[in-house]
Amino acid sequence: MQVLKRIFAVAALCAVLAPIGAPAQEWPKQKPVQFIVAFGPGSTTDIVGREEIPKWAKAVKDSGAKAD
Repeated sequence: MQVLKRIFAVAALCAVLAPIGAPAQEWPKQKPVQFIVAFGPGSTTDIVGREEIPKWAKAVKDSGAKAD
């Protein structure tokens, strides 16, 4: 049982320290995010997308988000 606890402790330590060496990219500043709605204009999906995308863009401060 002691060996299992040590293995778990080492695995947990590795899981905590692993992301330190991988810095995140600056997203979404690299290029604008583009949403493509798979259904035609006037469909429910299109209407919801057009209403939700500006809210999402404001939340992430991405002025380049477009609804196509």
